[in-house]
Amino acid sequence: MPNRVIYYGPFNNGKREELLEISKTYLSENKGHKFCYILPNGKLLIKYREILFKDNQGAFDVNLFTFDDIINNLLKDKLYKTIDSELKEEIIKNILRKLCENGDIAYYKDVSFMDGFVSSISNIIGEMKRSLISPEKYYENTPSVPFYSEIGLVYEKYQKFLEENELIDVEEGFIKGIELLKSNGDFFESIDFVVIDEFFDFRPQELEVFKEMCKYPIDIYVNIPYKRDIEFSTIKDILNILSEMNFKIVHVDKSEKNTFEILGDKLFTEDSELIPKNENIKLIKAPNQYLELKRISQEIKWLNKKGIPLNRMAIVLTSPNEYLSILYRVFGEEKIPASSNEEIRIIDIPLVK
Repeated sequence: MPNRVIYYGPFNNGKREELLEISKTYLSENKGHKFCYILPNGKLLIKYREILFKDNQGAFDVNLFTFDDIINNLLKDKLYKTIDSELKEEIIKNILRKLCENGDIAYYKDVSFMDGFVSSISNIIGEMKRSLISPEKYYENTPSVPFYSEIGLVYEKYQKFLEENELIDVEEGFIKGIELLKSNGDFFESIDFVVIDEFFDFRPQELEVFKEMCKYPIDIYVNIPYKRDIEFSTIKDILNILSEMNFKIVHVDKSEKNTFEILGDKLFTEDSELIPKNENIKLIKAPNQYLELKRISQEIKWLNKKGIPLNRMAIVLTSPNEYLSILYRVFGEEKIPASSNEEIRIIDIPLVK
């Protein structure tokens, strides 16, 4: 029986390093093609590629994928014509115009020509397809009132247009890929094990790929490093789904939490004190940005009087476009010299690192 394990623990619990070591061993033996490492996004792919090849410079390539990459590999030799989001919205716009001319749209008639409405319908259709909901399933699961039925009608006409013109959109590509995965029996055939890491949640189509993967006699290790004192309901749902797919849940402990993990628990826990009592932390609330910066300027003056020089203080603006002009105005009024010559991304601030 293949190993089907979910490692569920707090962030930086050490299990990831163990899984990476197994993968590095395979790479050192030139067996990078014998395993898959699946991550949620492209940025993590770059990060993990650097980690895996750090000590294996001469190794062959590795199957480091997102679920989207798996689908794209399945579709690469197929002659599908894929449309982009702009063309998708243009198709929907023409469908809405024809439906209005034929009197089939009444509830949304007054907004059907607006670009924002067309964009919203495009997003709704995309979300339904990502959830593997066909027009037929949509009708079955929504009330028979114009608010829902007219959206279903647009979805139905849009899907018919794609089929008649042999087109697919991005979401349709995933559906086609899953169909190919079900009929193509060799995609995971030569794989010894799969590692799935850093996922907080799985989209419905990703779970479908998951189910197909489980049909092969391969080891599958899932690392979910998002356990906390009060668990996320999303993760509990995912654990239940994977348990029904015969995955064993292994709870991974960590001896103690660091400052950011403690703060994270507080941020995502109801009825808890957001910021622990600390004389060095002060939460400032104000009804508008001007008064907020006025309060901040008073704190700066007070700290300066205590002996802290101005060039040893910093202000981090998460929305500089909204705050910067008001900041200069307030500092001018308060006669506080300020420099904005040095800019640094929040992710690069040593404290955040």
